[in-house]
Amino acid sequence: MPHALSTPQTGFQALILCGPGGSLNTFTTVPAEHPKALITLANRPMVWYVLDWCYRMGVTNITLITPPESETTISAALAQNPYLTSLPSPSPDILAPEGLDHETGTAELLRLPQVQACIVSDFMLLPCDLVCHVPGETFLETWMAHLGGLGGAIDGTELEVPGPKRVGLGGEKGGRRGGLSVWYSTVEREESVKDEECDFFATAALDQEHDAPLSKNDPDSRNLQGVLRKLVWAMPMSSLMDECEESKDRSWHIRSSLLARYGSIKCLTKFRDAHIYLFPYWVKDFARLNDDFDSVSEDLVGTWAKADWRKPAYRARHTGRKSCSVGRAMR
Repeated sequence: MPHALSTPQTGFQALILCGPGGSLNTFTTVPAEHPKALITLANRPMVWYVLDWCYRMGVTNITLITPPESETTISAALAQNPYLTSLPSPSPDILAPEGLDHETGTAELLRLPQVQACIVSDFMLLPCDLVCHVPGETFLETWMAHLGGLGGAIDGTELEVPGPKRVGLGGEKGGRRGGLSVWYSTVEREESVKDEECDFFATAALDQEHDAPLSKNDPDSRNLQGVLRKLVWAMPMSSLMDECEESKDRSWHIRSSLLARYGSIKCLTKFRDAHIYLFPYWVKDFARLNDDFDSVSEDLVGTWAKADWRKPAYRARHTGRKSCSVGRAMR
């Protein structure tokens, strides 16, 4: 295996969600024996691809989070499957929190005491079915250089960030601040043919200094690897349509505070959340303190995005901070 192209900050970790696979119930009707993470894809267990992706970018502190009923099967595969045993050391840890089942939301999962104890630094949250041809270090370097520090994500506003104190690439003294989410276009892809649900999200431009392509080494990579912008609103298209149906004039209303804050926003409806999240350490407290959050994508990231332009009372209610924002990468 080639050496990692970049070395993440010491302590950076990856959490991989290995759920029972409700959307693949034809293959996973007995998750204790056939969990989604071990479904074979091109002769390899599905989880091999995301593990290989993490190791290649230099992230070796990896935890697989699975319901207790699948723990024994996944543990046996890590010890016996030739593809999984051939991965670099150290082997990933397995965490099987009590009470975790197929109905547990991703944000609810982050609030589980065992998961809270597991998160000890900045972290990535990933699905077990991730097959991504974009190198992980592309996202990691972008986040660390453009979104992690004081100059990249929060407009220089001082925040009290809990957790480990460190000085990173942005010169911050209180820990990293912004996050990174990834969406990909469904145009001319299988999702568009099957008419699968997309997500709605709105973005605003970053300042000129940080409005950069995802790879600083290739001036044309803006078109190849994606565009970096500030996320200001996010929800499933079904939720947006429900809001329109419930309104008296059957339309979607934009708050004046959003336009007052940014002046110009771009709304996109043909993209899907890739469920690749790079989070600063303090997000674990953000999830813990908001016990009404169910989904990371819709509730945690969506609320975090709106906190930058909603009234101070909204930010204080959800974040306990004066300001916070999240960046996003768009494929």
